[in-house]
Amino acid sequence: MTTYTVKRLNSILCLDDNIIKFLNEEIPNISKLFDDKFDFNNCVIEGLIRAGYFLVVKRNGETTGLHVSFLSKSPFDFNCRILTQQLFYVKPESGRSAYHLFKKFIDIGKSEADHIITMLTSQTNIKPETLNNMGFSELETLYRMEVKK
Repeated sequence: MTTYTVKRLNSILCLDDNIIKFLNEEIPNISKLFDDKFDFNNCVIEGLIRAGYFLVVKRNGETTGLHVSFLSKSPFDFNCRILTQQLFYVKPESGRSAYHLFKKFIDIGKSEADHIITMLTSQTNIKPETLNNMGFSELETLYRMEVKK
């Protein structure tokens, strides 16, 4: 029987050897997904942990994915809280890790926020229909322009 656990890391002290190994192996792979446009050596894990919700999923004790989201106030209504996905990555061949990780993200949003914002990227295998069936509606389309300095 396969066991999945999703854990929120609240401190750098929560990083066990398995999570550190996952980050060391997978952060370069995540960077490749975005054509290495970002220098992953500048990734500050402690800052991400402190800034928001840093979730890891383990499948039978092995770290297989992570999800980072930030809780913020709406610029239109300061009483309105928005949970926004920043990073959602699961290693290939990780079974239902993505499902459990995304479900935890939604559960946090339902208890902590008034709105939950997720996204589809060029590397996402979730279909828009799936998000619609879960209660999401299309909000906007994002574009990125790299500015050479």
